[in-house]
Amino acid sequence: MDAEMDRLQRLLNEDARGATTAVDLDSTIEPIVTMHRTRGYPVRWQPSGHQAIARADDVAEVVNVLLENAVQHAPHASATIATTRVGDVIEIAVSDDGPGVEQGI
Repeated sequence: MDAEMDRLQRLLNEDARGATTAVDLDSTIEPIVTMHRTRGYPVRWQPSGHQAIARADDVAEVVNVLLENAVQHAPHASATIATTRVGDVIEIAVSDDGPGVEQGI
């Protein structure tokens, strides 16, 4: 909880965001997954051992927003986070098994 509060404080303080660095994606994603699981939302995720050049707080915020969106729009579904290497890029995919969006909306 303290790590999440620190991250949110840094997001509010533009100067604290800092430059991109090598980010351990497992230690960045794990607190977000733990928070959602603690709230009762099932999240499937396995550590990958991947690192990426990024801002850890930005990665955590994007993953958190996507999971919050899934909770809001598919509250009885579960989510999956998959981190894979695609060439020189690390891809983080967040999906859920909810009903999806109706065509034409």
